[in-house]
Amino acid sequence: MKKKASDALIELGVPANLHGFFYIIDAMEIYEQEEDYILSGTTALYKKIADMHSTTWTRVERAIRHAFEKAVTYGNLDSLNKYMTAAQKPTNGNLLACLYLKLKDWETENKMSPWAATRKAQTKR
Repeated sequence: MKKKASDALIELGVPANLHGFFYIIDAMEIYEQEEDYILSGTTALYKKIADMHSTTWTRVERAIRHAFEKAVTYGNLDSLNKYMTAAQKPTNGNLLACLYLKLKDWETENKMSPWAATRKAQTKR
């Protein structure tokens, strides 16, 4: 899941030098281990990630929000439509859950991620 999440975030346009980039990857791994976190609200997830990185849960929340804002502002629109919800003002929890569910669906359906399929198609041209 770590590699898939990392590839997806890079495709979305999230800068890899942001703390939020790594916190989102951690969130995807936590969701994979315990899907109950999707329904339990984001505060518990933020606290778990904060404990892993010796920081506060509010810093984790802000870093994730900042990473998603960068993707929305400067990222690839086609990728945003592929991974994210169309809600006008999506929450961190909604974006994290959508990203996880998309990554999980592609993993179980194709065993090939959409970005790998895109790259494969581009190299054939």
